[in-house]
Amino acid sequence: MLETLHGEKTAALFRAAVQLGGCVAGGTPDVLATLARFGTAYGVAFQHADDIADAEHGEHAGAARGRLESLIADASAAVAPLGPRAARLTELARALAGRPA
Repeated sequence: MLETLHGEKTAALFRAAVQLGGCVAGGTPDVLATLARFGTAYGVAFQHADDIADAEHGEHAGAARGRLESLIADASAAVAPLGPRAARLTELARALAGRPA
């Protein structure tokens, strides 16, 4: 339930941001779909990292830490087909793991 909320709020914002950037750059529908997958995984991961750092939802902290790693991997894998063009997005996702817990 918590992850659904993260997906509908934070992930929706990140998804819109990366897709808008893709639109401005002239991305194809396939690229925009790839960016949407990245934005969703990244947004949920970001919210989990933020909740862990802020000690929110403490009863879910252990599960959130595990999901964080999985979501970072999902975000990175989503943009892998874009090759070097996605390097900054991959770095951004991997940086979430370094956020203070």
